Amino acid sequence: MAFKVHSINNYSYSYTLTGNDYAAKLQLWKAGATPTAANIEVAQIRFMYEGAAIPANVINADLEHADLYRPIKDLAGIIDLLRHEKPISFTLNPPFAFVGTSIEPTGEEE
Repeated sequence: MAFKVHSINNYSYSYTLTGNDYAAKLQLWKAGATPTAANIEVAQIRFMYEGAAIPANVINADLEHADLYRPIKDLAGIIDLLRHEKPISFTLNPPFAFVGTSIEPTGEEE
């Protein structure tokens, strides 16, 4: 099975104030192909309101981008990971997607 790992160098997120069917959106970005290239979005994760249906995830066939959906309760844990860990990777291995750290030494202090 094919998979692809992206090194995440930036993220952005926002809360919906009006008009959307999701409560918040998180975007994951990797560096462009050259030092002067713009960042490239590799994922949009939409966090659905409590009790709302969770739409199906969409992972592009080239494994370069994914539109993912999670319950709003998952937002805090993912933001904590992005703020306090490094390096961060985003792995697409259809039908699965993972965001996490690389291997870290035990006892490492933040």
